[in-house]
Amino acid sequence: MSLYAFKTDNDLTVLDWVKATKKRGEEHNLLKNPFYWNIKSLTVPGNKSLFVVVDAKPVYFNFSWFGWITGVAVLFVWGMHWIVIPCMILGCLGIFWTAEFLFLMNKKALRKHGYTGFIKRLKHSETIRELIL
Repeated sequence: MSLYAFKTDNDLTVLDWVKATKKRGEEHNLLKNPFYWNIKSLTVPGNKSLFVVVDAKPVYFNFSWFGWITGVAVLFVWGMHWIVIPCMILGCLGIFWTAEFLFLMNKKALRKHGYTGFIKRLKHSETIRELIL
C-alpha cells in the first residue's frame, strides 16, 4: 500500500483528473483498473495550492519477493546459473508497488490531461505541517 501526497496549483484540470481517477477507482475491472484508489483533494483557505493525498493499493500482490528469494536460492545451490537473471528481473518488478513509481505515473497522467503547472511531491511531515498546522 502506497500513501503519498503532492502539491499542485488549484487548477480545474487537476480537480477533473482527481474526480476521474476516483470514478475509475470504483470500477472492479482488473484490466482497466489495477489499483484500489483512495484520493482526496484538499485546499487550505488563503492558499492557492491544491493538495492531493493518494492511498493506492495494487490489486495484484507484490510477487517480486518470489523472484529475489528464488534467485538467491539458485545462486547458493548452483552458483551463477541462467535462472538467476529471470529471477532478478522478476524481483526488479517490485518498483510497481512503490509510492515513487505511482507518483511519477500520476505526474505523467496530469501532464497528459493538459496540466502545465508545478507538481511537487511532499514528505509526510511536510503534508502534516502544511495541512494541519
